[in-house]
Amino acid sequence: MTVCAVNLETPGKIIFTSSGKKTVSLTYDTKRWTVTKEFPSTEGMEYNSFKTKWDSHPVQRIVLVSKALKQKGKHIFVISKS
Repeated sequence: MTVCAVNLETPGKIIFTSSGKKTVSLTYDTKRWTVTKEFPSTEGMEYNSFKTKWDSHPVQRIVLVSKALKQKGKHIFVISKS
């Protein structure tokens, strides 16, 4: 979950940009993962903070889905300054 702007245009890389224009990227293996982003529901009292906090920036959920479910395995995700 993030309040940063999210760029999914480059396969294998998710770029997060803060309101202060600082960027961080998360790299992943495109052979193993698909990625999407979505805006979670803000309905209900328990989600009220999604609307009232974070300087009114919408909360987004980043979803990585495995292309091949396995009982065991190793996955590498790299987070770095852009």
